[in-house]
Amino acid sequence: MNRAHCAIGILLAVTSWTTRQALAEDTLTAEGFAARCADAEGNLTLAGNLSVVGGTAELGPCRMELGPFRLEIQQARFLSIGPFFVNGGMAGGELRIEHSQISQSERAEQAVNIDLIAHRLRAHDTTIDSFGHVILRGGDADRSDVLVENVRVRVRSPTVLHIGASGQTSHHGRITVRDSELISEGDVSIQASFLPPHGAGRVLIEGSAIVARATVLLRTGEDGVTEIRENNRTVDLDETFQGIHADRTATITSEAGGRVKVDENRILANEGTEVRSLGWTRVRENNFSDGGPVLIQGLRCRASDNIPDVGCSQ
Repeated sequence: MNRAHCAIGILLAVTSWTTRQALAEDTLTAEGFAARCADAEGNLTLAGNLSVVGGTAELGPCRMELGPFRLEIQQARFLSIGPFFVNGGMAGGELRIEHSQISQSERAEQAVNIDLIAHRLRAHDTTIDSFGHVILRGGDADRSDVLVENVRVRVRSPTVLHIGASGQTSHHGRITVRDSELISEGDVSIQASFLPPHGAGRVLIEGSAIVARATVLLRTGEDGVTEIRENNRTVDLDETFQGIHADRTATITSEAGGRVKVDENRILANEGTEVRSLGWTRVRENNFSDGGPVLIQGLRCRASDNIPDVGCSQ
């Protein structure tokens, strides 16, 4: 009998916990989310997982603290008239954006900054477009992970488009950009675990287009891997761009013990391209034509079948 009572007690406890978890899940439309943020005077703190599904809404200044919870935005459209800041980088929060659009409203009186920070960040089949900076970042905890896939990000003023993971103090940050378009009237920066000793970050960019009216910086730190491959995607703006384009310089690096692999890309940097590591460097079958000088370096270095025929420098 005691065992039966114990089993019933455990069942009731589990059922109660499951019910609380279910109640913690919340679903809103874009309009409902905008209204909730306005009601909170622009400062929201999640108490459970939240899904925003469907709808179109004008969004005032909104800062959301994810904590350890998950925010999902699906098939929603936001027109921002003030800064949009999602913060979940240190507490293990997760942000997923799919089939959605976040852009600056025509009614905005100044450039709108968009900062999306979560320990685990996923953006898929989404457009982000603003005159302020756009930052997609995995936060500063170890092993943050950012995936950007089939996404178009456009920054329409000379500021920065930045994607980062575990950058300032932590290790094993991971960034994957695939089949996407990153366009900035200023700089484009993609960096993982670039400062701490033995950061061991990973940056993979493939099948994408990167266009910067200033500089492009793609880097990892010590023991990191920076892999740039098959970036030949075409973007039509005021002119046609292909692959990785910088009006000034393009820099692709890793530090001591790191690896840099740059294969089968179109890279045009008007003031020059630098590909280097303090470890192992491989650069092959890239088209650097019509750009500035190309510098390729590594403690162990291999360069082959590039256009023009550039080799490794000491």
